[in-house]
Amino acid sequence: MKFLKYFEKNIIDTDRDLKKILNGNDVLDIDDVDGNSEFLKIKKLIERDCQPVLGNIKNSVMMRGTEREDESLSIIKKTVRKDRRALSFTPEFQELFDDIFEEKFGARPRSGGVFCSKNAHMARSYGNIYIVFPIGEYKAFWMRGIQDLYVQKPKLRTDDYMKGFDVKYLYELYGKPTSKDVEERRAWVVEHDLIAKDEYREELSEYISKYREGDIDGLINEEIMVVTDEYYMVNIKYVKFIIDWLGLDKVNEKLHIKRFK
Repeated sequence: MKFLKYFEKNIIDTDRDLKKILNGNDVLDIDDVDGNSEFLKIKKLIERDCQPVLGNIKNSVMMRGTEREDESLSIIKKTVRKDRRALSFTPEFQELFDDIFEEKFGARPRSGGVFCSKNAHMARSYGNIYIVFPIGEYKAFWMRGIQDLYVQKPKLRTDDYMKGFDVKYLYELYGKPTSKDVEERRAWVVEHDLIAKDEYREELSEYISKYREGDIDGLINEEIMVVTDEYYMVNIKYVKFIIDWLGLDKVNEKLHIKRFK
């Protein structure tokens, strides 16, 4: 029962489906002999390879959802692709985002990161839940209140033009050129194309400056972009073992909840 209480207070989500995670048949109890034997192997790997993140876990773990893995596996070792192409954003947006982000933080999370959350409901929306442990050194980036960048990114003034470079949006932004000369109109488009791109970069740069690095203890619902070369994904069925092992059921939940209020 303490595990369900922990999950509800730390994840701040009372969705009935989430309650089933810890009460369901697929989640092992810590007195399960076979489960305990398998978890000892998992624990040994994590203690050997994931010391940096273990030193930073104070109140809850990071999770991600996926439907691409074999659910029968207890632990999966993953290598992070550095050329990830987002399905939601255009390649141009992703590249510019990472270019600016790299200038500010020295990392390219959209194309070379792992997207996690401390909210089991958010993780579950992407598939089966796994608990994530970065291997070796890692970086974690987040923005207050952002659960999904694609859904929540504010509309920038130049967004419409940057989506397809349709000249009609240049006219909306800066007014139509007055000259009827073809060459002059073409030169106007070239000039204002550069102006729009510079404005877009400035707007996006200002937005990216709101990201923060590390200090993820108080996060609850935020999307966490983890930059690492490799990581382990542990099957959610071992969540009770992990909570017990890391002592997360003994956390002062009030501090966790109030941190960013």
